[in-house]
Order: sequence, then structure tokens, then C-alpha cells
Amino acid sequence: MKLFLVWIQQLLRKWLKPDLIVKSIFEINYDELMDRGLTNLFFDVDNTLTERSKSVPEWKVKKLLRELKERGFSVYLVSNSTKLKRMIKIVSFLECRMTLQSMKPLPFVYRKLRKETGASPANSVFIGDQLFTDILGARLNRFLAIYTYPSGQELSTLRRFYIATEKWILERALVS
Repeated sequence: MKLFLVWIQQLLRKWLKPDLIVKSIFEINYDELMDRGLTNLFFDVDNTLTERSKSVPEWKVKKLLRELKERGFSVYLVSNSTKLKRMIKIVSFLECRMTLQSMKPLPFVYRKLRKETGASPANSVFIGDQLFTDILGARLNRFLAIYTYPSGQELSTLRRFYIATEKWILERALVS
């Protein structure tokens, strides 16, 4: 049994352990990413850039993304959301390209992103708040993976359970 648990922990670390864990997108050292040649930034939207319950992100998010673009980063938004009207508002507000209903972490999504953007794993970062979609997808496709703790409170009991499970995995199995 112990051998099985060790194997599971190794599997989780290989595919779900982020390269970096931060509280929010504002704690990321973007200068370091630029110095490493990581110029393509793919951001998850819900609970990474804005709370799921808000129709548009805060102005400080728009300011950060604008500054990143001015510094030479390419910024893309990637969301599994099916709420088209809300996502159109967000894209319009943030003035960024977005892939909607993306079906992360499926590998074809990342192939499509690379083809559309000219990005490669060597110069790309995926930033998101979910281990089983954002981080797993990044790891499967060899992007640098940055985990941000979810912003805001979830209203759905199922989503709160999902976040608590991911937090438990992150704290118990991945960080040691």
C-alpha cells in the first residue's frame, strides 16, 4: 500500500506540481520571465484574472496586462467558460486575444494555441488557478506552469469542494 501511495504522489508531482506558486498575478516576477525568454503569457480568466461572479476584472488587472504588452510580452486569455456574453465583455475590457470554451487540459487546445500565436513551450507560461485544468495542461505541453490561488469566494458548493480538494493536494502531495 505504501508503495502505491508513493507512486501516486510521484505521479501527482510530475503532472500537477506547478513550477511556481503565487497568491495572485501581481506577485509574479515578470522581469525574471522576460530574462528567461518567456514572452508568451497565457492567462486563465475565472478566479485568476477576475472572480467568477464578476462581469469584468478590476482596473488594476487591465493596467497590468497593458504594461506587460508594452514591455514586449504577448498576452492571451484562455477559458473553459461557456458564458459567451460575459467573456466578450472581459475580452473587450482587457483588450486581449482569447480562446473560449477551450477544453483545457486537452493537448489539442495547446497545439491550437501554439499554431495561432507562434508560441512554443520554450517561450511560454500558463498562469491559472486550477491544478486539473490549467497546471495539468501546461505540464502536459511543457509550458512553464504558474499556479495562483483562486481569487474571491466561490458560490457553488461543488466548486468550493473542488477548490478545497485541489488545495489539499497542493499542500499535502505536491509541496514538501
